[in-house]
Amino acid sequence: MSRISNRMHADMLRSAVAFLLFSACACSDPVSEALERSMAEAAQAEYEKIAKSARIEPPPPMDSFQLSPMFQVPLADTDSTRTLILESSLGYPPEKPETGRAIERRHAELRDLLEKILRSKSSSDLDSVQGRLVLREEMAAAVNAALKNDGFVKEVYFSRFEVK
Repeated sequence: MSRISNRMHADMLRSAVAFLLFSACACSDPVSEALERSMAEAAQAEYEKIAKSARIEPPPPMDSFQLSPMFQVPLADTDSTRTLILESSLGYPPEKPETGRAIERRHAELRDLLEKILRSKSSSDLDSVQGRLVLREEMAAAVNAALKNDGFVKEVYFSRFEVK
């Protein structure tokens, strides 16, 4: 998340105060009016510069690798037989195409690794948004540990997530 620096904030505040002070003077001579316009333009330009730097840009798009077929695994619930149906993709930076090739080469190994993680979960582990975020992080960490120097994934996307 972008933050406005203290210096930028102070500059903006100074410009706004100067504008208000000059606006409060009801001077009618041309020099004062020109100075007032100049200060107003400077304050507006400073505000726009700070507002632009504070915008949050969306993350760059990732290349992805679809893990197929979908996972359909029993969960670790002891009181019932619940099944997780999951379609997922692994997102990696587009400037690292070798990651996609490494995932493709090791697809069976990675699926087995991820299936072990999924089977260890109970339905209560996955019934909240927080639980699903933790699952994504665990899956990404496991894939990255397996890939080692062959690349890394930054995101795990779920296109279908169903507990039956």
